[in-house]
Amino acid sequence: MSLRAATLRLKHFAGVDELEITFGEKRTRIIGPNKSGKSVLLNALWALFKGIAEKSSAGQFIGSKPYFITDGAKSADIELTLVDGDAKITCKRHITKSAHKISFEAPDGYPVSGDWLLNLLNTQLINATQFCALPGKEQTRSIGVDVSPYDEKTKELKEAASLVRKQLANVGEPIEVHEVDFVSIALLAEDQRLALEYNSELNERIRNRDDLYTTIGSRQDEIDQLAKVIEEKREILESVKQEHADILADQFKNGDDKFKNVDDIAKKIATAEETNIQAQAYQDYKIDCESKEAFSLELKANKNAQANVDDERVAYLQGFNFGFKEISIDDDGELLIAGRPVKPQYFSRSELEMLVATLHAGLDPELKIIWIDNFEAFDPPTQDKLLTRLFEKGFQVITAEVGVEKVEGDNVVFLGEAK
Repeated sequence: MSLRAATLRLKHFAGVDELEITFGEKRTRIIGPNKSGKSVLLNALWALFKGIAEKSSAGQFIGSKPYFITDGAKSADIELTLVDGDAKITCKRHITKSAHKISFEAPDGYPVSGDWLLNLLNTQLINATQFCALPGKEQTRSIGVDVSPYDEKTKELKEAASLVRKQLANVGEPIEVHEVDFVSIALLAEDQRLALEYNSELNERIRNRDDLYTTIGSRQDEIDQLAKVIEEKREILESVKQEHADILADQFKNGDDKFKNVDDIAKKIATAEETNIQAQAYQDYKIDCESKEAFSLELKANKNAQANVDDERVAYLQGFNFGFKEISIDDDGELLIAGRPVKPQYFSRSELEMLVATLHAGLDPELKIIWIDNFEAFDPPTQDKLLTRLFEKGFQVITAEVGVEKVEGDNVVFLGEAK
């Protein structure tokens, strides 16, 4: 389908008793002095497609119904005729002081419905001035972009990252502690008991050894005194000496005649508590280091996850063919183009007209209409540039101009005597 607006009829709407406008295929000029009713035509298109409500919930024109009914009349009517090739579709909005209803007439078989009509024209994009007046989030919603799932993910990740940072702050920078092994006082006490027992036994063996040495000495004296008898007793002496040697070898084999150091064990027992405190400090230090590393890795993973969500968000936006490479949505859901809000303080009027028209065209609406306010304020080269680019995008252009004199030409509507 290739729709265009053909005629607009108003009856008792917003102070206009009766008015019929025929739209040009490309451009229609609406000329008249201030307060002559130019904005009434724009309001009529909005009210026709979206209805009227005191509080908008679905893009309706906001206002009181009686306000839009001309004084003395019981109702108001808006009628727009659309053409699609040879087909004519008539859209009507009937407004009373208590209600309003929409109806349409179309040739048999033409695919129209209530939803089709309500979604036929994105009224928030029909006029740059009205679009710029919308809050940033409303602008985003009006072009069908919903980044809230990505923003919710990012919000959750940022909250998780904040918690991890707090945990990291609680851990702080671990103070290095040298590794110390825990000691068991019970095991040390057992070592001490065994050492004392061993030393007692060793003392006994040493005393026995000394006694044996004494015995050997005494025997030696006897031998010296009985030198004459030595020869006779040599075999006995050798036997005794060998016997004693065997006893000594058995009791002091492997050099086990040294006392164990009980004092060292006692010192270890005395310092065991301090040693265990140091060992516990080392264990705490290791835990802090491990916690810091774990939290740091978690924070890094969170940052990567946020970056992935940002990439998904960008890919989602790039999936829309709005004709801008630099279109984005900030963290507050506001529409940005080249990093700037779509507001008069950031773009010139001609730039805004083209930006809004480009956004409108990117949605590929069935009915492409653009309304430009105060068209006379643009210099002629800018006017020509705007019209040329809008015509190239397939728009019907309605220009509203302030003027007090009639202008001759096709598709020119003068509203000086409209009311």
